[in-house]
Amino acid sequence: MMWRLSIRHGRSSARHIGVIALVVGFLLGPLSSAAAPMGQTTDEEVSQQSVIDAFARADYEQALAILDQQIAQGGTTHELFYNRACALARLERLEEAEAALVDALNAGFNDFAHLRSDPDLANLHNRRMFESIFEAARRYARDAASSAQEGWRQRFGSAGYLFEKDEQRRIHYATALDSFSQERMREMLDELTDHSIK
Repeated sequence: MMWRLSIRHGRSSARHIGVIALVVGFLLGPLSSAAAPMGQTTDEEVSQQSVIDAFARADYEQALAILDQQIAQGGTTHELFYNRACALARLERLEEAEAALVDALNAGFNDFAHLRSDPDLANLHNRRMFESIFEAARRYARDAASSAQEGWRQRFGSAGYLFEKDEQRRIHYATALDSFSQERMREMLDELTDHSIK
């Protein structure tokens, strides 16, 4: 499934070893947007539509040629690299697809739900590098939540606040509730979370 979102810039190459640093880098990296004046279509939008059309025809070679041309002309959006990974995966060029996927992550792609369910990347799902991406994302999210909670503790202090972690459900609490209300809130959230997971 093609990826099309806002435009973000930034590129570097990384392989399996750099996946953890990559996830941290793209989640923290700066973003910038570019847009055409109202009512005008950019060359990039025309090329993007050509890629979409090529995917619709299952002409992955043509899609790849268009994407490679855009990249050669200086294109650095995560959409270009992600769609390149999709075309390469469809063409069974799996190592190249993995490298393009890493480029997409470096350029700012971070929709992991889409990544996991994208049928264009189905033949990458059981590969080690693909799973490494998700493990690194999970570790980053866990570490970021702990860091955020510690930041709140330092900013607001402990007087009048309760800070708790539910490692099983991966929920971090920072509240100004009394202990009884905190426990009631946790019970309700636990029930809601457990129900949502089923």
